[in-house]
Amino acid sequence: MLKLYTAGLSGNAHKVRLALNLMNIPYEEVAMSFEDGSLKGADFLAKNPRGQVPAIEDDGEPIWDSAAILVYLGRKHDGENWLPTDPAEMAHVVEWLTVAGGDHLQGLARCRFLKKRGLSEGYEQALAAAQKSLDMMENHLKNRDWLACGHPTIAEPACFVYVDLADEGEIDVSGHPAVTAWMNRVRALPGFVKAPRA
Repeated sequence: MLKLYTAGLSGNAHKVRLALNLMNIPYEEVAMSFEDGSLKGADFLAKNPRGQVPAIEDDGEPIWDSAAILVYLGRKHDGENWLPTDPAEMAHVVEWLTVAGGDHLQGLARCRFLKKRGLSEGYEQALAAAQKSLDMMENHLKNRDWLACGHPTIAEPACFVYVDLADEGEIDVSGHPAVTAWMNRVRALPGFVKAPRA
């Protein structure tokens, strides 16, 4: 059975957890810890040299980084729906993986991190980045239901999690109606699971 290595309230790990549930893939969750050093132990570093979550192990194959894992799962399981091989459609999915791993991390995820740690330095810069990425999503979703390909793809779990957790960074997404409508469509998908919260 596929193993998902996760830790604490990791949003990136939840991207993978959400995808596994949306794709109805059986898995075993292995809880790691930021505090006990298990993420830096030799056994885990053999699976992920970064010493970070998420990572998976599937049929003895270790894969790390949330985007790489989503690509792997998307292609292995009903690939033409979750990650099509048509060059343009695949490119449009990857565009949103890039947004999730760049814009969202620098803005939405950074705001959440700073607020959870009680830090203020850099918050305004992260907030501006978060608003910019939400505005971009709003414009994109005004005339479409899904981020790419006209149906749910791995772009949805990639981008959903930190938008859903925006309130933990003291960001209100309600002023982005197309984004909130998209979030409700994602929540209505079979297999949807909520992200863990503090």
